[in-house]
Amino acid sequence: MSLLITTCPGLEDVALRELNSLLSIKHSKIKPQGVQGRLIVEVWNNIENAILTLINRARTIHRVSVLLTAFKISRTSNGLNEIYNGILRCHQLNQYITPKTSFAIRAERLGRHEYTSIDIARIAGQAVIELTSTSSGSRPKVDLEHPNIIVRVDVVGETCLVSICTTGDESLHKRGYRVYNHPAALKPTIAYAMAMLSQIRAGSVILDPMCGGGTIPIECFFLDPSLLLYGMDISPKHVHGAKLNALAAGLIDKILFRVGDARKLDSEVNFDIDRIISNLPYGIRIGRRNILKNLYKGFLKSARKVLKDDGLITILTTELRLIKRIADEHGYLIREYRRIFHGNLSPFIIILEKT
Repeated sequence: MSLLITTCPGLEDVALRELNSLLSIKHSKIKPQGVQGRLIVEVWNNIENAILTLINRARTIHRVSVLLTAFKISRTSNGLNEIYNGILRCHQLNQYITPKTSFAIRAERLGRHEYTSIDIARIAGQAVIELTSTSSGSRPKVDLEHPNIIVRVDVVGETCLVSICTTGDESLHKRGYRVYNHPAALKPTIAYAMAMLSQIRAGSVILDPMCGGGTIPIECFFLDPSLLLYGMDISPKHVHGAKLNALAAGLIDKILFRVGDARKLDSEVNFDIDRIISNLPYGIRIGRRNILKNLYKGFLKSARKVLKDDGLITILTTELRLIKRIADEHGYLIREYRRIFHGNLSPFIIILEKT
């Protein structure tokens, strides 16, 4: 039996690395059939224990489902018939859904198709009822609000994945400590992945100089509680919000937050830093390009003066070309970069080191 794991597209390999640290994995595949943001893993562990471990401890994933079947479909309207017939062949559903249980279909569609997610949910629901009804006419109840079982039908391009969701309707990226919502809040799963990619050593000094609601320092603590964590932001409102989030996470005495200017780190910080990790403002709105250019320049120029010689800077931004130019001007080498997908945006995680 395999588990279908969802994560942020572009971070599949990072999520798999975390899963390998938590479970004994027999086989794994990232981006199965070319579907981004998905992993399929088969574990040596007891499947129920593996699911509980992931729900309680994994921090780079969004959902955990028991994979029932995966098959190819067409993008035309005939794809609905293929989904219907594919589900009818999935007799494993009878292990989970009986006439005494209620169920709901949660359908997600990515790509261009001649049908909608609503169409998928409708046809999939009909197939589940036909498959699990008895010869006497007893059938399971559809309950969209509080179902016993959630059947996920994910259609991505020409691939259909059918699974039993174990994490409910709330994604695991929604952390309980988020009592203050920054207007450009970063998904905690991305923050944790950025910390993992930063190759942090035990006891390292970590700074987020544009910390917003404090997500990155908070997630860094859960990666390694031995870290010395600092968060800074030019907005007193956001610093106060970051403190509220840290308090809700039980970390108010583990992270030092303060108001400060990321363009003047050499005067704001009086200690050497091992890792700087930050979600930078993006140049989405018209007229902000010059503001961002000055911000990025000031940040990287001042960061060089407080970053240790073997230190790293890990940033998230849509402005890859701008960062490349500024990095070259101020003596940085781009060690790695990768495109991810965050909401409707496709920013880059960029890792810089001193040259």
